Amino acid sequence: MPAPKPSILLVDGDKDHARSMARILIRAGFAVNIADDPSKAVSILETRSFEALVLCSGANLGREKDLLTWARKQHTVGKAIVIDLPGSSLPQELLRERAADLVLTRPVDAGSLVGFLSQQLQERNGEESFSGSIEGVDILSYVQFILLSGTKTVLEIYSRDGARGTIYVNKGSICHAALGTAQGERALYNCLSFRGGHVLTRQWREPEKITITKPGEFLLMEAARRRDEALETAGGPFSD
Repeated sequence: MPAPKPSILLVDGDKDHARSMARILIRAGFAVNIADDPSKAVSILETRSFEALVLCSGANLGREKDLLTWARKQHTVGKAIVIDLPGSSLPQELLRERAADLVLTRPVDAGSLVGFLSQQLQERNGEESFSGSIEGVDILSYVQFILLSGTKTVLEIYSRDGARGTIYVNKGSICHAALGTAQGERALYNCLSFRGGHVLTRQWREPEKITITKPGEFLLMEAARRRDEALETAGGPFSD
């Protein structure tokens, strides 16, 4: 029987924004419940607990702050993340009072959100990991460094829109990659085309199957060639 998905309670009064956020989190492997106001969130939290509470703040700042304080005191959520509008004073206040573990400003960098949640859940389960941003960093260079280190590790790479790719590196060789329904070289090249996001380095675990047998150097050269072709087609560097 597969392990249950980590559960998240998403509190957001904006239905369109809530659906968008839920899609990102579900795509990343989380189970999501949605409440459209703090009162409904309390009703849900009185009956069950969640690994994380993601609160998209709006006009009811006082009620939202009370919700976070209550949820943390009742131990009904593991981590609390606030997504706020630009210019609000709420994030600083919540961080000072340790009511929130992470504050993000809209528009949300989905890679940072998913990466943070994944890292925290792994740490809670006793698994070692290293996390970092790949903003402004050439992901090809990063993977090349991992290959040269000769270690056995699993890289989880999150794009800005929340897509999650996995690359298995076994002592200088890439033996498997997965991204959505894609596997093997196709998944690898798609991962290496991300234009920014979040990367986590996990403890080694055996992949379900070996899908890549070509040398790592060849794979990185091919990824670089494909990226250069994409740049030429676009007429310049990648942009948001």
